[in-house]
Amino acid sequence: MSDPSATDANWLSAAAGFIGIVLATIVSYFMRKPTEQPAPIKEAVVTGVGLELGNRAQMDMLIGVNVRIADALEELVKVMEDRDRARMNVQMDKITELLIQLSEKERTR
Repeated sequence: MSDPSATDANWLSAAAGFIGIVLATIVSYFMRKPTEQPAPIKEAVVTGVGLELGNRAQMDMLIGVNVRIADALEELVKVMEDRDRARMNVQMDKITELLIQLSEKERTR
């Protein structure tokens, strides 16, 4: 079997390493410098006004883009309606021709 003193030495060295790590962590935690808090904004009103002007400009741009999109959609709907009307007219012409042919066949009988 293995030597009991070697096993005890392994446990002792592992415990010493663990304790060393814990002590190093505690020392480094208390030795670090506290983080500095950011300075408060002294001119919050001026900053708020500047943000509002930027916000207004973005809203104006957004409204302009939405108006252009709405106009484009209206034009698209008009084009689609025209296409549908043209298709319906073609279909109606075909049906009319077919009915004329059928009525001529009935007359010849």
